[in-house]
Amino acid sequence: MPLRHRLIFGGVGQRFGLVDEVVESKLLNAWNGTGVFYRYKQGNPVVRGADGAERALRREDFAANQSVLSQLKDPVAYPEITYLGREYPGIRLYRQWDTCGTPPPPENGPTGRVPR
Repeated sequence: MPLRHRLIFGGVGQRFGLVDEVVESKLLNAWNGTGVFYRYKQGNPVVRGADGAERALRREDFAANQSVLSQLKDPVAYPEITYLGREYPGIRLYRQWDTCGTPPPPENGPTGRVPR
């Protein structure tokens, strides 16, 4: 099932924090409640388990500065959330990835020339 994971970050008090987070199905209408597996909206975490029942999580038991993916790991009760949590470590970000195929200059100097 195709999933969508949306995150919104911002200032929470004097700290950087998670303001909103949603894990939902891309196929169903998420706005009427169907297809939403998890929602953290304005400090109120709500999760829907594999049985379809929604339950509110206590804010005291939930770290606001971490994603739900790092906190709920139960493949039976929350299969969609657990799946995303297992897949995300495989994502890699690269800086200065050269795709044009030109080799970098030699290490001898800034111009690549060997001093005489």
